[in-house]
Amino acid sequence: MLGELVQQIMQEGLDGLVHSQQSWDLSQNTSTSTSNWKPSIDILENDDEISIFLSIPGVKNSSIDIDILNNRMLISGERETPYSTENFQIKRTEIIYGRFQRTITIPISVTNQSSVSTQLKDGILKVKIDKRVEQQNRFSIRVNENENNN
Repeated sequence: MLGELVQQIMQEGLDGLVHSQQSWDLSQNTSTSTSNWKPSIDILENDDEISIFLSIPGVKNSSIDIDILNNRMLISGERETPYSTENFQIKRTEIIYGRFQRTITIPISVTNQSSVSTQLKDGILKVKIDKRVEQQNRFSIRVNENENNN
């Protein structure tokens, strides 16, 4: 058991060194550390709405795109590096910058743009879908028995 613990500690240390080296290598290839990343996400639902929260600190609202097609939502954007690395030797980079993208399948088909609202506050993007508005867009069609369709 002690051997397993030592092995785990050594592996975690090696993983940290590899991550640090990978970060170093990324920094060497470009003037700033950029790569794709996936923001953390929470999804909440009740009878009236679906709320989607993304943790995207440092992302400007002008760089966020939200595309919805039926029951699929694509949220994408970019977090730009807020500093210049010119005239610096980079020793370590852990903050991820660059493009991000999240695709979310939602349990309803969104057909009305007015049912969706957004808010970016303190690095958290909230996308709210009002299910009541979507329910108003639903309708039924009755088949007329007297019509003859050829």
